Amino acid sequence: MNPIKGYVNYIRKLLAYCDISASPNKFTIFTLWFPFLTALIISVFFLREQGHILLAVGAAAFVAVEVGIFGFLILAKNRRAEAAEEAMPDFLLLASNNIRSGMTPDRALIASAKDEFGVLSKEVMRVMRETVSGRPFEEMLMKVTERIDSRTIENTVRLIVEGMYSGGELPSLLERTSYDIRTMKTLRKDVQALIVTYQMFIASAVMFGAPILFAVATHIVEIMIALRAKITISGLAVAGGLIPLGSAAGVSADTLMLFAVSAIFVNSIFASVAIGLISKGRKVEGLAYFPLIFLVSIIFFFAIRLGLKALLGGIIPMG
Repeated sequence: MNPIKGYVNYIRKLLAYCDISASPNKFTIFTLWFPFLTALIISVFFLREQGHILLAVGAAAFVAVEVGIFGFLILAKNRRAEAAEEAMPDFLLLASNNIRSGMTPDRALIASAKDEFGVLSKEVMRVMRETVSGRPFEEMLMKVTERIDSRTIENTVRLIVEGMYSGGELPSLLERTSYDIRTMKTLRKDVQALIVTYQMFIASAVMFGAPILFAVATHIVEIMIALRAKITISGLAVAGGLIPLGSAAGVSADTLMLFAVSAIFVNSIFASVAIGLISKGRKVEGLAYFPLIFLVSIIFFFAIRLGLKALLGGIIPMG
């Protein structure tokens, strides 16, 4: 498949899952020019810096905005799916009771689409209105899964359709499915309680542990660079044997800061991916956490650096 068409199709599905009526083609263009424009504006403030720093800042800004856009969409998609899953057991029980009372399956589902079921009722009513045109009810019911990204909803709808085709006892099937969904939700909550520990460990290591190490390391090297600059040429040979300043040779403060910020940026991406993989089972789900993790890490990094300068500034003058 053409990569551009594949990207547009992905945007189309994502917008449908989020219930956003924007044009996929226009939104695809927006996801490209808006991050580029933001990166260009941010880069203006670094025009006096070296070329590689300017390029790194622009690339980081572009990626951060791009991840932020998709992170917002993924969070919105997940919230809709979770809301639909939450309402599904009660919806199925109500549909089962309606069928037992003498309604046909299609009328039972329409009657069960109450306002309190939110997203699920909205999508069921959306596809039910299309059955008026004469299209098969079972075919239209499967379209619910095209606007809700949930494996639970997809399996449940497929089970209902297969039950209708096979002519089985549909009310009993809906009741058992409702019970199974409730049981699965209970098990998921128990597992989630264990997973939270690993999520907190990963997030804490990236948001607090790594920034502390980078802040201390960059401050130490900056001190070594400052001390090296203060040593006179005549005293360099004597001091060179006593103070290990050679490690700071050829390393500028700007390059050091670029490395630290880049490392924090990469760590934030991998941490968010790991959290998404652990909690949701899909790596892309974790990208929604990237903006928060990166923002907290950067703020904590610079806060530690300011604290070290305020604490050690009087002892070891930098300027």
